[in-house]
Amino acid sequence: MMQRIIYRLLFISIVSSFFLGNYVLENIGVPYVSNGGSPVFKIHIYSYIIITCFIFILYSQGVNNILLQLGDMWRCWLLAMTSISTIIFYGMYRFGSSGMAYMVDTFLVPFLFFSLVMFLSRNERDKLVDLILYLFIINCIIAIVEYLAKISLVGAQFSSFSHFRSTALISHPLSNALFTAVISISLFISYRSYLPVLLCISTLSLFAFGGRGSMAAFLIGCLLLYLPFLFRILTGKVKVHRYKFSILLFFSYILVYLLAYILIESGITSRIIEKLYIDNSATARFDVFILLEEMSLLELILGASHDFLDNIFYISGVLVIENYFIDWIVKYGLIFAVFFSLAIYFFMLRASSNYTHYIMILVLWVASITNNSLGTKTPILIYVFTLLAVEYKNKYEESKND
Repeated sequence: MMQRIIYRLLFISIVSSFFLGNYVLENIGVPYVSNGGSPVFKIHIYSYIIITCFIFILYSQGVNNILLQLGDMWRCWLLAMTSISTIIFYGMYRFGSSGMAYMVDTFLVPFLFFSLVMFLSRNERDKLVDLILYLFIINCIIAIVEYLAKISLVGAQFSSFSHFRSTALISHPLSNALFTAVISISLFISYRSYLPVLLCISTLSLFAFGGRGSMAAFLIGCLLLYLPFLFRILTGKVKVHRYKFSILLFFSYILVYLLAYILIESGITSRIIEKLYIDNSATARFDVFILLEEMSLLELILGASHDFLDNIFYISGVLVIENYFIDWIVKYGLIFAVFFSLAIYFFMLRASSNYTHYIMILVLWVASITNNSLGTKTPILIYVFTLLAVEYKNKYEESKND
């Protein structure tokens, strides 16, 4: 009974994180990302659900049972939770509760979510992965339709963009691009029969979102993902029926042709073709490093002063720090930023049980440093941790049964 309740709550959490994005909440009057309003509204509903569920499990099962369910991951999980809790308390010490809600939504809750997935049956875990697949496809299709129609479903407008970018449902276009690039890598292998469709909609939606960094990371990930397989085929280590291989090549040729036709005729490629130089958007990624040069040694270690933070625009010429790691250094200092980053990525690498997930984490790292998506409220890690948790738990149970 309890297992079923956990599954339903996690299911609702994923659905609410997807359909109740930043702009949707703002449109219905919830001051989720805008200034002002009650602090209660600054944390997403999916966070409240997961935190409540975790507290219930903690109270009814005890911390020892939670760690037992985590298996070999319990030490890494505790380390990550310690790092997140430390940086949240340090941030509250420096800035108060202002701006710290995103740490809860973006980082704390995904780790709680990971631990809760451990309590589910294999069938329930697989259903969560299926859910992410369906949501992924919905998001990509919405993005493509939005771009072709030049209309945003959630009514978001960006004056800083010189061209239209799709917003779909995962808030900002760059957050959508990061979500698409990262999640697609895992889905390509988990759902091989859907590969042509997933590859097409992933590529098209990335163009629609306009995330060049995410597109580059996506291409690198695809290359690393399939090069070993192609090498084994060419060297004869993997036997492929000639007839089936010919059919595969034939449909691959048609797929590439159709994809190229859609890209050219729809005009989606204009941003890539017209912006192959270092424009203002790309320059902003480099300008943020000026901030590190202007910080004192003490500020580099413990975080910039409030006066420094208030004058970032006058120091670097940029309004937003378009690099989440630089943003962490400026706000929390180098020690906390490095400790926090290492704890997160070490946890993900430790939870990875196959080559595909290593590639997915690499794509996440490469794509995320090109924008500030992980420095804002985003549910991306919820989906990533779901995929990691399901695969890890499946492999862990199999090893126990052997």
